[in-house]
Amino acid sequence: MVSSAETAVRRPLHPGRPYHARMPAAGAAAGGHAPHILYLEDEAAIALLYRLALEAAGYRITIAPDAALGLAAAGRLRPDLVLVDYHLPDRNGVDVVRALRAEPATAQVPIVILSNDDAPAVVRAAKAAGATEVLTKILWRPPRLIEALPGWLGAPPGAGD
Repeated sequence: MVSSAETAVRRPLHPGRPYHARMPAAGAAAGGHAPHILYLEDEAAIALLYRLALEAAGYRITIAPDAALGLAAAGRLRPDLVLVDYHLPDRNGVDVVRALRAEPATAQVPIVILSNDDAPAVVRAAKAAGATEVLTKILWRPPRLIEALPGWLGAPPGAGD
Protein backbone atom coordinates (compact mmCIF):
# COMPACT_ATOMS: atom_id res chain seq x y z
CA MET A 1 0.00 0.00 0.00
CA VAL A 2 1.26 3.48 -0.86
CA SER A 3 1.17 6.17 1.83
CA SER A 4 -0.64 9.43 1.12
CA ALA A 5 2.66 11.36 1.32
CA GLU A 6 4.21 9.06 -1.26
CA THR A 7 1.20 9.52 -3.52
CA ALA A 8 1.48 13.30 -3.22
CA VAL A 9 5.06 13.20 -4.50
CA ARG A 10 4.29 10.77 -7.33
CA ARG A 11 1.05 12.43 -8.40
CA PRO A 12 0.74 16.04 -7.26
CA LEU A 13 -2.74 17.46 -6.88
CA HIS A 14 -2.09 19.49 -10.01
CA PRO A 15 -0.19 17.38 -12.58
CA GLY A 16 2.53 19.35 -14.31
CA ARG A 17 3.15 21.57 -11.28
CA PRO A 18 5.68 21.17 -8.46
CA TYR A 19 4.60 19.64 -5.18
CA HIS A 20 4.80 22.11 -2.25
CA ALA A 21 5.38 20.56 1.13
CA ARG A 22 4.33 22.37 4.26
CA MET A 23 6.81 23.21 6.98
CA PRO A 24 6.07 22.26 10.59
CA ALA A 25 5.49 25.39 12.71
CA ALA A 26 8.05 24.28 15.30
CA GLY A 27 10.82 24.46 12.69
CA ALA A 28 10.69 28.17 12.00
CA ALA A 29 14.14 29.67 11.92
CA ALA A 30 15.20 32.71 13.90
CA GLY A 31 13.80 35.70 12.10
CA GLY A 32 10.36 34.17 11.71
CA HIS A 33 10.63 32.03 8.59
CA ALA A 34 12.01 28.64 7.78
CA PRO A 35 14.45 28.45 4.87
CA HIS A 36 12.80 27.29 1.66
CA ILE A 37 14.54 24.58 -0.35
CA LEU A 38 13.67 23.69 -3.92
CA TYR A 39 14.65 20.11 -4.82
CA LEU A 40 14.71 19.03 -8.47
CA GLU A 41 14.42 15.23 -8.28
CA ASP A 42 12.63 12.87 -10.66
CA GLU A 43 12.75 9.74 -8.47
CA ALA A 44 9.64 9.84 -6.27
CA ALA A 45 11.06 7.63 -3.51
CA ILE A 46 14.21 9.73 -3.19
CA ALA A 47 12.22 12.96 -3.25
CA LEU A 48 9.98 11.60 -0.50
CA LEU A 49 12.94 10.52 1.65
CA TYR A 50 14.58 13.94 1.51
CA ARG A 51 11.29 15.83 1.77
CA LEU A 52 10.28 14.08 4.99
CA ALA A 53 13.71 14.56 6.56
CA LEU A 54 13.94 18.23 5.58
CA GLU A 55 10.42 18.96 6.81
CA ALA A 56 11.17 17.24 10.12
CA ALA A 57 14.26 19.45 10.46
CA GLY A 58 12.07 22.53 9.99
CA TYR A 59 12.69 23.42 6.34
CA ARG A 60 10.02 24.31 3.80
CA ILE A 61 10.50 22.26 0.65
CA THR A 62 9.18 22.22 -2.88
CA ILE A 63 9.81 19.18 -5.09
CA ALA A 64 9.99 19.54 -8.87
CA PRO A 65 10.22 16.30 -10.91
CA ASP A 66 12.04 17.86 -13.87
CA ALA A 67 14.13 20.85 -14.87
CA ALA A 68 11.35 22.78 -16.62
CA LEU A 69 9.11 22.73 -13.55
CA GLY A 70 12.05 23.38 -11.25
CA LEU A 71 13.29 26.41 -13.18
CA ALA A 72 9.79 27.87 -13.32
CA ALA A 73 9.35 27.28 -9.58
CA ALA A 74 12.74 28.82 -8.79
CA GLY A 75 11.85 32.09 -10.50
CA ARG A 76 8.43 32.23 -8.89
CA LEU A 77 9.24 30.99 -5.37
CA ARG A 78 12.75 32.41 -4.90
CA PRO A 79 14.04 29.59 -2.68
CA ASP A 80 16.86 30.05 -0.19
CA LEU A 81 18.70 27.01 -1.61
CA VAL A 82 18.28 24.69 -4.61
CA LEU A 83 19.14 20.98 -4.58
CA VAL A 84 19.48 19.47 -8.06
CA ASP A 85 19.74 15.86 -9.19
CA TYR A 86 22.21 15.61 -12.07
CA HIS A 87 20.13 13.20 -14.17
CA LEU A 88 16.75 14.81 -14.75
CA PRO A 89 14.45 13.66 -17.55
CA ASP A 90 14.64 16.88 -19.58
CA ARG A 91 18.06 18.42 -18.75
CA ASN A 92 21.17 17.61 -16.77
CA GLY A 93 22.12 19.31 -13.52
CA VAL A 94 24.88 21.42 -15.08
CA ASP A 95 22.38 22.89 -17.54
CA VAL A 96 20.06 23.66 -14.62
CA VAL A 97 22.86 25.41 -12.71
CA ARG A 98 23.69 27.53 -15.76
CA ALA A 99 20.04 28.47 -16.22
CA LEU A 100 19.65 29.41 -12.55
CA ARG A 101 22.84 31.49 -12.58
CA ALA A 102 21.66 33.32 -15.72
CA GLU A 103 18.49 34.60 -14.01
CA PRO A 104 18.79 37.63 -11.70
CA ALA A 105 16.25 36.13 -9.25
CA THR A 106 18.38 33.00 -8.68
CA ALA A 107 21.90 34.12 -9.61
CA GLN A 108 23.02 34.30 -5.97
CA VAL A 109 21.05 31.34 -4.56
CA PRO A 110 23.23 28.47 -3.32
CA ILE A 111 22.87 25.45 -5.63
CA VAL A 112 23.91 21.99 -4.50
CA ILE A 113 23.99 19.15 -7.01
CA LEU A 114 23.03 15.95 -5.21
CA SER A 115 23.57 12.99 -7.50
CA ASN A 116 25.03 9.51 -7.68
CA ASP A 117 27.06 10.59 -10.70
CA ASP A 118 30.33 11.70 -9.16
CA ALA A 119 32.49 11.46 -12.28
CA PRO A 120 35.30 14.04 -12.10
CA ALA A 121 34.18 15.64 -15.38
CA VAL A 122 30.65 16.12 -13.98
CA VAL A 123 31.98 17.68 -10.77
CA ARG A 124 34.30 20.04 -12.71
CA ALA A 125 31.54 21.08 -15.11
CA ALA A 126 29.08 21.69 -12.26
CA LYS A 127 31.56 23.82 -10.31
CA ALA A 128 32.50 25.75 -13.47
CA ALA A 129 28.79 26.43 -14.09
CA GLY A 130 28.46 27.91 -10.60
CA ALA A 131 27.32 25.04 -8.36
CA THR A 132 28.02 25.82 -4.72
CA GLU A 133 28.72 22.15 -4.05
CA VAL A 134 28.50 18.76 -5.78
CA LEU A 135 27.63 15.83 -3.51
CA THR A 136 27.25 12.10 -3.99
CA LYS A 137 23.77 11.01 -2.78
CA ILE A 138 24.94 7.69 -1.42
CA LEU A 139 27.40 9.52 0.87
CA TRP A 140 25.12 12.45 1.69
CA ARG A 141 22.00 10.89 3.16
CA PRO A 142 19.45 13.29 4.69
CA PRO A 143 20.95 13.56 8.21
CA ARG A 144 24.38 14.54 6.87
CA LEU A 145 22.87 16.93 4.34
CA ILE A 146 20.76 18.60 7.04
CA GLU A 147 23.88 19.13 9.18
CA ALA A 148 25.58 20.91 6.26
CA LEU A 149 22.66 23.10 5.16
CA PRO A 150 23.35 26.03 7.52
CA GLY A 151 26.79 26.41 5.94
CA TRP A 152 25.32 26.77 2.44
CA LEU A 153 22.28 28.88 3.20
CA GLY A 154 23.20 32.40 2.29
CA ALA A 155 26.49 31.28 0.71
CA PRO A 156 27.43 33.09 -2.51
CA PRO A 157 27.84 31.10 -5.74
CA GLY A 158 30.98 28.97 -5.77
CA ALA A 159 31.42 29.29 -2.00
CA GLY A 160 32.21 25.59 -1.69
CA ASP A 161 35.38 25.97 -3.83
